[in-house]
Amino acid sequence: MGKRGGECQFMTRPKPSKSAKSAWKLLGLPFLLVLASLDTSWAEKAAKPPRTLTIVVTDSPAGHLKSPLYLAGNINNWNPASAEHQLHPNNEGLYSITLSQPESGEDLLEFKLTRGNWKTSECSSEGTLGAPRIVSWESPSPISCRIQGWRDQFPSSTASSNVHLLSREFPMPELRRTGRVSLYLPSDYESSNKRYPVLYMQDGQHLFDEETSVGRMGPIEWGIDEHLDRLTCDLIVVAVDHHPDLKQRIVEYQFHPTKESPRPLGPNYLDFLVRNLKPHIDAHYRTKPQAATTGILGSSMGGLLSLYAGLKYPDVFGRVGVFSPSLWSDGDYLQRELAGLQPNNSLSSQRYFFYAGDRETRKQPDGRPVSMAADTSKASELVESFTTAQVHLEIASEGRHNALSWGLIFPKFHSWFQVP
Repeated sequence: MGKRGGECQFMTRPKPSKSAKSAWKLLGLPFLLVLASLDTSWAEKAAKPPRTLTIVVTDSPAGHLKSPLYLAGNINNWNPASAEHQLHPNNEGLYSITLSQPESGEDLLEFKLTRGNWKTSECSSEGTLGAPRIVSWESPSPISCRIQGWRDQFPSSTASSNVHLLSREFPMPELRRTGRVSLYLPSDYESSNKRYPVLYMQDGQHLFDEETSVGRMGPIEWGIDEHLDRLTCDLIVVAVDHHPDLKQRIVEYQFHPTKESPRPLGPNYLDFLVRNLKPHIDAHYRTKPQAATTGILGSSMGGLLSLYAGLKYPDVFGRVGVFSPSLWSDGDYLQRELAGLQPNNSLSSQRYFFYAGDRETRKQPDGRPVSMAADTSKASELVESFTTAQVHLEIASEGRHNALSWGLIFPKFHSWFQVP
């Protein structure tokens, strides 16, 4: 073809030489049959129409029926206001959209419906965000969707009354900044004289409240406060917000130098937890400060950092939660760190909880795919091989790299954490 929208350009095929004719004779009929079958296969593939799905909104809360509706999903990188994916009234007056399967060949369509941003995303009848709708591209069409609620119909904060703000600008001299720190206090904290175990967690924005959370599929929180509320649990959770700049978050959670983070601040961050934040919490709250009743938990880069927190400070963190750790970013440092560990009684009394999902995939900077489940399994084996710590591994067949999956596994981690 010539230029876009222009005329076709034709080329004259040169006559084959005698040597070329001889080569064709040597190849013979079988080769020509292969070529013919390839050509037929290509033709069939080209003639096969792409799969389509029609999404129809059959019902939605009153008061928002005239708002523009959009589909956000893995078909458009979760853009909540993609003009290309706006729904329009069909012949029956119902909002609908017909989609074609992407050339990438995704088997499943994952999506949510919004009114233009995540604050106006569809939600449950109780006002919480949840998992996306998932349908196969081979499903019979149309797909009927009933919207139970819109997120902006409910209070913006979803935090439990047991969540308290310690400080918006807690001093972090080790990182040369200040940051927000929140606390979950048990329901009976004010009415009792009990002391409580403490769990320190990273990425505090995403743990308790949709108002502060951020995510590709909307501001979904872990729901830790709701889980602990249901159990009337004896546990203090200290949640430290990550750096507001996501690139700087990686630097602060990276423990070893890499090409992308040549001057990592992970060791500084752990020094802040151990020498600054924990002493403050122990001094101002009724805690059980011993290692056996002090835990640390994080996910992704926060999971990697939590792992090194346990190895570097076994006398501080006796319970270590490592969710979906970004080990691909750490090279072979973990094995080297473990091989260099000195005998330590605190390490022997530690317990590690590793978790990853089978549907978690990431790409290294060079483009190579990474299986988070395989990486996490290997890390758990290394810790078990080089230490005498107790190691527990959970792999969820449908687990993904997001707050929904981490929130679902947290109750199991919490039960494990409570075991003496």
